[in-house]
This record gives sequence, C-alpha cells and structure tokens, in this order.
Amino acid sequence: MISAFGDEAPSKTTIYRWFAEFQRGRVKLSDDPRQGHPKTAVIQENVDAARKLIEEDQHVTYREIQATSDIGMSQIQLILHEQLDQIHTERQIIQKRAENNQPLCLAIVDYEKAFDIWILCSKID
Repeated sequence: MISAFGDEAPSKTTIYRWFAEFQRGRVKLSDDPRQGHPKTAVIQENVDAARKLIEEDQHVTYREIQATSDIGMSQIQLILHEQLDQIHTERQIIQKRAENNQPLCLAIVDYEKAFDIWILCSKID
C-alpha cells in the first residue's frame, strides 16, 4: 500500500478494521448514517441567527450560540468561519493589537474537546 499510495496510504489498523467490516458483510466504504444534526444545519436561518448573536455581542461563545440555535459545535464552526468569515488571521490580530497598543495573549485551543480547554496562554509584548 505504501509503495502505491505513499504518505496517503491508510494505516495497518485501518486496513485491519476494513477487512473485519467486509468479513461481517459490509459492502461499501462510505459512512453509515449517524445520529445528531445533519449537515443541513448550516442553513440560512442558522447563519442569520449566528450573525444576529455576534452583532449583539462580539464575544459570544460557541456554547451560547449552540444553546440558542440547537446545532452542533462543528456546524457552528462552519457557520462562523466559512459563512460569516469570522476567523481572523494572525496578521489581522497583530495589526489590531498594534493599533490599540494592547498586549497580545495567544491561546491554543484543543478543538477535539469542543473548544473549551485552554492549553496554553502566553503574553507577547
């Protein structure tokens, strides 16, 4: 597999898991339907609701948006970063910091745990 696909080759664990699935009778590689909100949660109604919350409070959290819209964290992330373009590049943040003459605090968030665990926060002067 590695000679054919290089770095894109699946791991041995993945291959063993697929093999076991096919032995159990599975006939396709596509994902099975899952519980939870469908991808259609990123609809104009939810985008507008998120936009309104942000306009009311620029510091609104993912959890506050989730509580009012009842959609998942990943859909909220899609709405904020792809639909509303609320992601800020490092250059924009540093430029804004310089304009306001404020210290900058960078935080790294563990996205696997729903954006709630702050791993590191260090001041940069």
